[in-house]
Amino acid sequence: MNRWRHLAVGLAVVAIIVTGLRMYRDTQRRVAFDSTSRLVDRTISEHLCNSTELGQRRVGWLEDYDAAMALARKSKRPIFLVSGDGDLCTGRL
Repeated sequence: MNRWRHLAVGLAVVAIIVTGLRMYRDTQRRVAFDSTSRLVDRTISEHLCNSTELGQRRVGWLEDYDAAMALARKSKRPIFLVSGDGDLCTGRL
């Protein structure tokens, strides 16, 4: 009977040690993941465009020449005229 009690206690100790090691390993993985995610977030924020670099979003895309001229005068910006004549893919008129 004494042997079985020793075996049960030994197995319990081994189970506790294994559980502790697994918890430690998971904690280390979580720390590594957190530091990697912070590095990725910082790198992305360094490479994102700011509002001054996004000038093309302020372009007024219009189909009417008169409206484009009125907008250009109002905003004191030039216009860029694109004509749909010819084949734009090949550059031939």
